Amino acid sequence: MFRAGTNLRAWLFTIMRNIYINSMRAKSASAEHAQQSLDDAQARVPTPADIATPEAILGAKDIVSALDQLSVSQREVLVLVALEGMSYLETAQITGVPTGTVMSRLARSREKLRRILNAKPGRPAGLRRVK
Repeated sequence: MFRAGTNLRAWLFTIMRNIYINSMRAKSASAEHAQQSLDDAQARVPTPADIATPEAILGAKDIVSALDQLSVSQREVLVLVALEGMSYLETAQITGVPTGTVMSRLARSREKLRRILNAKPGRPAGLRRVK
């Protein structure tokens, strides 16, 4: 239950996270689920009408593909901190792990993302290397 004086945003994200985890547990690791994940990832990739250059389209697909290669815990922390702009403390409250674990997972996920993106063969010259 929500308690007055606590972080409402973290409480709501915790609920969303738990619903997501429960739904993932309910699904089997079947080929249908794998295909659905692929379809979802492709649906998140911007279309050519949304982005002007082919290099940008390829870059977005590379990023989505690289994110899918991260573990769920690493991807979760990376999304909450980097995309949602949450603090380490808020992320720790949502995920239910200590702040130090959040920082560790974030560092590992960023490093793995860098390795995946920098090792991508045939990457267009227009895309800069992730530092």
